[in-house]
Amino acid sequence: GLLNLEKEGEVLQDKINYDLVTGELHIIKPKKNNGFIIKDKNILGFVLKSKTENAHFTRINKNNFEDNSIERDFFLNPFSSSKKQYIVIDFRRVMNESKAENDGFTDLNNLKKYKNRSHYYILNSNNKYEKIKLNKKHLLKVLSDKKKEVTIFIKTNKLKVKKLEDLQKILHYYHSL
Repeated sequence: GLLNLEKEGEVLQDKINYDLVTGELHIIKPKKNNGFIIKDKNILGFVLKSKTENAHFTRINKNNFEDNSIERDFFLNPFSSSKKQYIVIDFRRVMNESKAENDGFTDLNNLKKYKNRSHYYILNSNNKYEKIKLNKKHLLKVLSDKKKEVTIFIKTNKLKVKKLEDLQKILHYYHSL
C-alpha cells in the first residue's frame, strides 16, 4: 500500500493493513511479523492495491460532516483523480448476527458472520458531507436548494443516481451552479 504524509509527500510502505471493522490502520514489519497501529494525524490517506484495482482512502475530519458524531478517520474515495471529492464512502465490515433460535444444537459461532456495509456521503450546499440513500428522491432532498435544475439535468442526460459515475456528474453539475 501507499501512505500519504502531509509533511513528506508519499511514502511507500511494505505492508499496510486497514482493519475494516475497527477503522484502524496498521503497518506490518515484514521481517519481524508484527506491526503497530498508526495514530498519526499527518497521514492524509492511503491506497490499498489488489491485482484488479486500487482502493483510495482519504482522511476526512468529522467537522466536515453534517453528522459529526461519525467515528471513522478514513473514507473510501471512489474518484481519487477528481480535484473535489463530492462522494465518499464509509466502507466497513460489520458483525451480522443471525436471528436463529438457540436450540442447543445450533453452533452459535456459525451464526456470526461479517458482511461489508457501505454508507454514501455527498457534499451538500454547505460543503459538508451528508449521508444519502442512492435514490433520486433522497438525492433531491439533500440538494433541494437547486432541485429543479438538478432534476432537469438528470432527465436530460438520462442519469441514474445508483451509478456512482452518474452521481459524480450530478454533483459536479450541482456544485457548478
